[in-house]
Amino acid sequence: MLLVILYFLREGITVDSLKIGHFQVQGLYLKLDKKLIANVQYLRIPSSRQKLDSDQIQTQLDRIKKLPLFFQYIMLNDVVMGDDHYRVIYQDNVIYLRNDAYEVAGMFERKGDEIHGEIPYLHIKKLHLQIKGTFRYNYRTGHASVKGTYRYRDITGNFSATQVQDATRFVLNSASFAHTSTLMDLPGVDDTLREWVDRRLAAKRYQVVLLKGTLKKIRESYQLDPMSLSATFKLERPVVRFHDKLRRVRAASAVATVENNVLYIKMTQPRYAGKDLNGSRFYLTNLLGSKASKIHLELKARTAYDKTMAHVLKVYGVTLPLLQHSGTAYSRVTLDIQARSGDTVFKGSTRLGKGVFDLFGMPTRIAGGEVAYDAHRVTLHAVDADLGWLHAVVTGPVNLDAQNAHLSADVKGLLIGTKKSPLIRMKNKRKIPVMLDWKKQTTIDIPVYKTTITLGKKKGYTLVCSDMRPVLPYLTGLPPFIKSGAVTVKTSDNKRYSFSGQVTWPSSYLYDKKGPITRFPFSGTSNTKTTTLKLLNGRITYNSAQNQINLSHLYIDGKKLLDQNKKKTSQMTRIRVKGVQSLIRYEKYVLLTDRFDLRINGKNTVFVATKDGDTVRTELNGNAISVIAHRIKAPMLRALVHFGGLKGGHYSLDLHGNMKGTMKGVITIDGGTVSSFKTYNNMIALYNTVPALSTLSDPGFSKSGFEVRNGRIEFRIVKDRIFFDMIYIDGKSAAISGKGTVSTLNGAINMDLAVRTARGIGKLIGSLPIVGYILMGKDKSITTGVKVSGTLENPKVTTNVVLETLLSPFEMFTRVLKSPAHIINK
Repeated sequence: MLLVILYFLREGITVDSLKIGHFQVQGLYLKLDKKLIANVQYLRIPSSRQKLDSDQIQTQLDRIKKLPLFFQYIMLNDVVMGDDHYRVIYQDNVIYLRNDAYEVAGMFERKGDEIHGEIPYLHIKKLHLQIKGTFRYNYRTGHASVKGTYRYRDITGNFSATQVQDATRFVLNSASFAHTSTLMDLPGVDDTLREWVDRRLAAKRYQVVLLKGTLKKIRESYQLDPMSLSATFKLERPVVRFHDKLRRVRAASAVATVENNVLYIKMTQPRYAGKDLNGSRFYLTNLLGSKASKIHLELKARTAYDKTMAHVLKVYGVTLPLLQHSGTAYSRVTLDIQARSGDTVFKGSTRLGKGVFDLFGMPTRIAGGEVAYDAHRVTLHAVDADLGWLHAVVTGPVNLDAQNAHLSADVKGLLIGTKKSPLIRMKNKRKIPVMLDWKKQTTIDIPVYKTTITLGKKKGYTLVCSDMRPVLPYLTGLPPFIKSGAVTVKTSDNKRYSFSGQVTWPSSYLYDKKGPITRFPFSGTSNTKTTTLKLLNGRITYNSAQNQINLSHLYIDGKKLLDQNKKKTSQMTRIRVKGVQSLIRYEKYVLLTDRFDLRINGKNTVFVATKDGDTVRTELNGNAISVIAHRIKAPMLRALVHFGGLKGGHYSLDLHGNMKGTMKGVITIDGGTVSSFKTYNNMIALYNTVPALSTLSDPGFSKSGFEVRNGRIEFRIVKDRIFFDMIYIDGKSAAISGKGTVSTLNGAINMDLAVRTARGIGKLIGSLPIVGYILMGKDKSITTGVKVSGTLENPKVTTNVVLETLLSPFEMFTRVLKSPAHIINK
């Protein structure tokens, strides 16, 4: 029987169907060569829920171990276990197994409680993964280990893994490869993250330096624990594109690390649009698992904040009112991007270096400071900005939506106008509130100084100060007695300025027929060479190149002028004032001029006035004064001495001295008539009450006036008193000699006069020998003593004894001394 079986085995036995217990076999073919050759077309193995114990496993392994003793080749074309179909081949101690999920070939043997094996080929179809290596498995403890090489698509490398209970730990590396999509196809990778990396992250080559992690068994499958994953990758010439509207960030190389489910990418020599991004960081959180992945970027750029950098921020909704033309800045920008939705949280800061910027539309030199920003807010921190005419350090928030900013400014310097002719100058003022607005045109509003500055589109600005009172201390070109007003200053190139407005001068020494002028509308221009100014519609003009002021048809209160001039500082000034048809008043003294010329050179002041051909010259040098007028007519003299009783004739005045000490003067008279003043009228009334004089009817000394042929008055001014040391007036019918004092405070007068008159009566008395000659003189006149007291407004005139000192002008003493000789000769 055995021989028969052997015969048929050598010839080959075919069995169409066979059922052994729960096992079903179809298409069985057995043949004996050196050993048995078995070929089964279909084999169904019943599923068993009973788990084999270690002894049963050992028994089965021992049976498998005996296969090489009996079988040369076994092929099981379709092995069905539950829902799975396998193909199994055994030959030369190598088992080959294939199903829909994987394909494997291996050799193994039992050594004690372990199974040692070699896997020359393992292909996991779904992952496109091929493995070659060796393994060990302890069927009593369940521990297993494997190591070898692998190919995952275009990635090749080495690996090792160990399994303890339900956890499998693995370590692997790779040679360089070309596509990230290979990695992104791993199980557990978020679809959105996979899409984001595929679209935005690329490199010429990649390499896995080290990748390790843990697979945990959950139910019937193994899942990667994201927190266990740790890896180091090298990227050659990587590029990252964070936004469709942005250029790629490029680098020479990069190292990517995975730790705690976060992928970090550190780039070497990263650049964006040619700009240095050294120090920048890029990482992805929630790399694996159910949580949505996030992309984080920390961008560091040491470069100018130019249009390229501005575009990056604009893409993320930040439009800074800042653009750099030269110099460097250091920007740090962070982006947190939801990979699934694309939503981005954006924030950053730019530390400004020295350079030229456009700041709020203003060409600006910046020496330092920082700008912090996010998608909704911008904050300036100590930005040192110099516009040329304004140098300030500003701090405060910027509202991008409203396009305005509320800042605090430490003003280092403000100069409106030129350095030679500044209009406004301010230095070292701290914490000034400033409001900026750049919706249409950039405006700078400084509420505390009632001032708004509107910038031009390219250069220049318009400054409007609605109330000058807060800025009066900084208006360098304005006299200190200006108390309020408004001004508008315009410039298109920061070199030439035009200005207009109105100022108030409560203590003005200018007036007209309507009264004091206290409001002065003005306009003017200024440049590096000159400043011109017009006030009162051109009645006052000023030219700084000529350093000259012109006045027309204005009245000047001289006392106010001098009083205000005394209050000025000791700073040397040099200016010239010319006037046309101007009236100058000093208390009661009024001088109406056709023209006048006033020159001030430090402490020296020269005033020359002309009227109807007459000229008076006054010079002040500190307290020293000199007044000279030669052969002027009565109208000008009346203004100088406040004496309205002069008509006709010519007069000369010479006054000099010290205004705080003594001033001496001489008035000489050539012709004219004296009348129409109270002292003269009172003297006429007095003469009419004296019987001996009442018959005097010579028109030279009457109500019509006193006709003067010539005269001389010598006087001194000491503080508030005028001392008349000598008065001599020679008239047609009388001569007056005298002296006295007048107070300039209250007008008190104390004057003693000798009046020689009545030449007609003198003929009778003069016929008496010696007495007549002594009393009346050679010209047969009579002398009367007159006392004038009271005030200039209410003088009292009385007769008295003629003092000898009053007769000296008449040479009385000379005639007395000569009287004996006169008698003898007679």
